[in-house]
This record gives sequence, structure tokens and C-alpha cells, in this order.
Amino acid sequence: MVSPFSDNYRTIASPPSFDNHSKSNSDTDEKTPFLSSQKGPVNGCSFTQTALNGINLMAGVALICTPDTVKQAGWVSILLMLLLAVICFYTGTLMRYCLESKEGISTYPDIGEAAFGRYGRIFISIILYSELYAICVDFITLEADNLTGHSVFPNMYHSMADKTQFTKVLILSFGVPSLIYGSVAIMGFLMFGDETLSQITLNMPLGPLASRIALWATVINPLTKYPLD
Repeated sequence: MVSPFSDNYRTIASPPSFDNHSKSNSDTDEKTPFLSSQKGPVNGCSFTQTALNGINLMAGVALICTPDTVKQAGWVSILLMLLLAVICFYTGTLMRYCLESKEGISTYPDIGEAAFGRYGRIFISIILYSELYAICVDFITLEADNLTGHSVFPNMYHSMADKTQFTKVLILSFGVPSLIYGSVAIMGFLMFGDETLSQITLNMPLGPLASRIALWATVINPLTKYPLD
């Protein structure tokens, strides 16, 4: 009979050691990202939410000025608008690379500091906040340039739950408004021709309900952008 106090019995009956198990788990935790094993909801905006915010920023009250743009600059203005949208999309992707290049970069002033130091941060901050202030003032006069949504793209990027889809957000943010702008510009100018005024709403009759809805929409629309800007 084996004595309960013998070495062999202690080897068999002793509880398993958790030292190696804990060490193994610790090594695994260091190598495996914590979030990769989580099954719960992820904080942040969805792809749809972010895309709608981007489209809302780009498509706004400047839409009513596009027919007059065709009147003043001709049909080439449509091509220039599409070219500008492509350029803005490309610079948006460059912005994403900057945000991902170094930990801690989350705003345009951060990018300015990373590139040019403290004076770069100050210069970019002045330009950025001056632009945001000018946009808000322009909204009051209904002459906002809606292709300045770059100013809030860093915030949109960091708010996304899945940042790998940000490029798709940029495509929709510039593609859909460009389609809307181009359509309204062409149809508005074809409808009123040389009589097209600076804002297409000024060409609309005052009596019909549709005209009133359009006029009130131009008033309400800027209010939806102030929280984003």
C-alpha cells in the first residue's frame, strides 16, 4: 500500500499547478489584441451613420446655386466640379494615412505638429478654425461651399467603429453629392436658361406648396450642419 504521505501519492493527489497555465495565458494575452476576442457591441458609428453624416456635410444649400454656376461658367463647370470631387476624395485618403501613421494623431493640428513642429500646429489651427467660422457665417447667407467637409473628416474617422471602411465613406460622401449637384445644375439651367438667378429658389413661384417646402428646406438645412461643423 502506498503511504498517503509518500512522494508518489503527493505527485498524484496534489492539485494541479496554475503557474504554467497563468504564464501561458499571460503570453497569449500579450500577443492577442483584447478587442479581437470580444463578441459584444463595439462603440462607435456604423458605416451607414458615418456615410450619411458625410453626405449631409457635402450636399447642402450650395445646391441651389449650381444652375447659376452653369449659366456663368458654361457646361465645363460640371466637369470642374467632378474634378474637384476627385481631388477632395484623394486628399481625404491622404488624411487617413496621416491619421494612421503615428499613434496620437487625431486632428489636423496634430498632423501639422507632426510635420512642422509647434509652429505647424499653430498655423494649421488658425487656418482650420478660421475656415469653420467662415462656413458658419456663410450658412447664414446661404452661400456655403459644401466641399469643405474635410475640416470634420478626422472626427468622422475616429468616430467609426470599423475604420477600414472609411475609404468607402469618402466615395459615398463625394460621389452622391456630386451626382445631386450635377443633376440640379443641369436641370435647373435647362429649365430657366438665361433667366436663371443666383439661387434657383428665386426662380420658383411663391404660391405652390412645393415652392414653400423648398424655401423652408434651405433654411432648415444649415441647422443640421452646425453640430457637425
